[in-house]
Parts: sequence; C-alpha cells; structure tokens
Amino acid sequence: MLMKSNDPIRAAEWIHAQYPAGTTLATDRLGAMSYVNSDFIIWDFAGLTDRQEAIHRKLIAHDQHHNAGPDPILLRQPRLIAETDVPANWSYRLDSNYFRWLDEHYRLVGTVPQGHFGSLDFWERK
Repeated sequence: MLMKSNDPIRAAEWIHAQYPAGTTLATDRLGAMSYVNSDFIIWDFAGLTDRQEAIHRKLIAHDQHHNAGPDPILLRQPRLIAETDVPANWSYRLDSNYFRWLDEHYRLVGTVPQGHFGSLDFWERK
C-alpha cells in the first residue's frame, strides 16, 4: 500500500537535502527516515524507540476518555513533523483537533507521494 518501490527513501532523501544534521524530526515512519537521516534526532510517534511516547500511547489505549495528558514528543517541539496522509480512518488529517493544532504551530513545507494514493507530509515549526 504505502511501501511502493523507493517512495519512503525518496521522502527521506528529500527532507535530508532540506535540513542540517541535528534537526529534530517526529514521525511514525521510522524505516527510511532513520536510515537516510541518521544524523537527525528522530522521535517515534509509535513509541517503538521512545519510552515516554510508549507509556503515553499505552495510557491512551487504556483510557477511552484520553486523559493521558499532552503528547511527550509534541511537548519537545520538534522542528519537523512527518505525517502520513492516506484515504483511511487513521490519516492524521481526519483528527480535526490535531490537524488544527498542527496548522496553528507548524507550516506544511513539502509533500512526497507514497504508493498510489498516499503521501508523507512534512511540517516545520513556525
């Protein structure tokens, strides 16, 4: 679906060409992002490599009222956020509160197609 040919690598290379070493990047697409951008500081929204985020995600999963508090990665104010936009119920654009917050604090700086119908959108802190 999203892992077509070199699309993830192309997105990672695009962002690497735009920003210097040490740039903070938050994403849930770790593979190519961390491989190509090994000189970036990458924070994982899925919680696979970030203990604070993993605890936060676990609290959300077990609390239907979402009283887990603010997202620890967003509190760190990453310079860049890479989000997946797809026509699916898990697309970040469908979370109206998050999208409104993102648009208020970040600006869209690039979109790289992923597969036949998705994209990886890059947002930079204002």
